[in-house]
Amino acid sequence: KAVSRDGNVYTVAGVVGAVDDLVMNGRMYPADELKRAASQLDGKPAPAGHPKNSKGQHISATNGEALASAWIGAYCTNARHEGGRTVCDIKINAAAAKAHPDGEKLVQMLDDAIAGASVDPIHVSTGVFLREIAANGESRGKQYRAIATDLQYDHLAILLHEKGAGTPADGVGMWVNADGAESEVETVALDTNAADLRGESGALS
Repeated sequence: KAVSRDGNVYTVAGVVGAVDDLVMNGRMYPADELKRAASQLDGKPAPAGHPKNSKGQHISATNGEALASAWIGAYCTNARHEGGRTVCDIKINAAAAKAHPDGEKLVQMLDDAIAGASVDPIHVSTGVFLREIAANGESRGKQYRAIATDLQYDHLAILLHEKGAGTPADGVGMWVNADGAESEVETVALDTNAADLRGESGALS
């Protein structure tokens, strides 16, 4: 029910990127930080995976090399923070998506979902620049070693070949299959400070 199509454009509604005070990859994401940053996702690209350059390094989704290799005509819209969650909708231009193998696969999965066929959940993952504050504690039943602050979203990756670090039990994910099941979400930290955390996520290490 979250997937619809209007002409050449698909919309996946209610994609949850984060939940207040969630711990991912050893970092706790405070409610106030998520609320402040949520609107930044509006208009951000939703590439096929986390873009990398020719050297295998993670790069911004707006980088020319990223657009050439990972752009599938998808972007975030209607970004907001509500009910303790960072939520957005994702729009996908079918023609642009089909120019990329992963985009073509995504379109087929969305068509199957609309038709009521059983499809696998589609995972998503935020790419975000952040500043870490060292801290030890526990939140939502998970231990953390740092608090994520000054969040600056770069993109929301669509993962067709891997799973994220969060779990459906955390209340985060992309509801795209016919029975309303949800996927997992992973956050990859792209730190602009001296300590470069790019690629630290377990799924991308």
